[in-house]
Amino acid sequence: MRSRVTALIGLAGLALSASLAAVPAEASVVRVINGTPNPPLAGAAVMLESDAGYCTGSLLLPNLIVTAAHCFFDSGAVTSAATDWQVYPPGSDTSTTPPSTVRPIQLLISPAYQRNEEASGVDVAYLVLDGALATPVISRLATVAEVQQLANVGATLDQVGYGQTLPRAVADAPISAIPIGTSARIDSFTPKQSLLTVETNGTTGTCVGDSGSPWMASIGGQIVLVAVLSGGDSPPCEPDEGGRNDYLAPPSAQADLLASAVAAAGAAPLAQPRTCLKIKGSKEECSATRTWTYEYCWSGARYSVQQKDAGRWTTIGRGTASRSSECNRRYPYLISVTSDAAPGSSSYRIVVPRQRGISATQYDPFTVTSS
Repeated sequence: MRSRVTALIGLAGLALSASLAAVPAEASVVRVINGTPNPPLAGAAVMLESDAGYCTGSLLLPNLIVTAAHCFFDSGAVTSAATDWQVYPPGSDTSTTPPSTVRPIQLLISPAYQRNEEASGVDVAYLVLDGALATPVISRLATVAEVQQLANVGATLDQVGYGQTLPRAVADAPISAIPIGTSARIDSFTPKQSLLTVETNGTTGTCVGDSGSPWMASIGGQIVLVAVLSGGDSPPCEPDEGGRNDYLAPPSAQADLLASAVAAAGAAPLAQPRTCLKIKGSKEECSATRTWTYEYCWSGARYSVQQKDAGRWTTIGRGTASRSSECNRRYPYLISVTSDAAPGSSSYRIVVPRQRGISATQYDPFTVTSS
């Protein structure tokens, strides 16, 4: 038997949860020092260049780039116009590839950042282009709910950018001509300030040129932009004074700015992900994510997860639950399963076989719908 704790939509990575074993300005330009040249997500990075300096951005739409506000705004004033900048094809080697003939024509800067330049969590700007630059590698933005859920599990994000290849203090240090990447684990997310913090290792890190660069995660098989780089305080770019963080701004936290940028690019409003989980006899629960989580307290620990395909149930995972303080003495084992949601409607069931505390095999069917 089982007792309900919650049936909610959650996020815990790219596959089933750990408890389930799978079956067979000068624009301030904060490159990644000691990073990976031309990483798999190199095509997500766009070099931005002007007389003021360099930044990195990423394509959200074929004609819309998202980057950092401080690339264009300093000391209470706009320091450059959209038309002052040129952009390179995404992921290009800028030593052999000229800037694109597609040019920025409109700049949208976060009003919240203009009011407070110390607010790294709202350090977001958009460049609208006069034509399509390329097809974006990034599928969509992470919702605020997904950012929070990624933070809850300490997810690792991937970054790629064009930046300085030596510490900031080195005079005339070169900017990388190719995209270079790194990864870092989320340290914290402060929704009130929209500030996402990642923990760096002091050896590999972003630097001058990486401002506005994308930090990404894979959710439901999609490359999702979680946040853009605002700045950092750690070596090797900065002096070693104990700092070990990069500070990121999630674009989805500024919904009005995003909507204005998408409209300025001539596109329809961006569709938000939505996933719902319905257990028989319980209220359907939905969230703005593309993952689902099943959580119930059971009197037995061993279980499997099955999915219905073409009328037949197929086991997709097995696990052994642990005792949890969230459960009572009668139902002490918390079965918690998290997985990506496929588009459309899918049928699943938890199967708890006969074991101590379970006199006969128990089935708990549920439906997941995602759009």
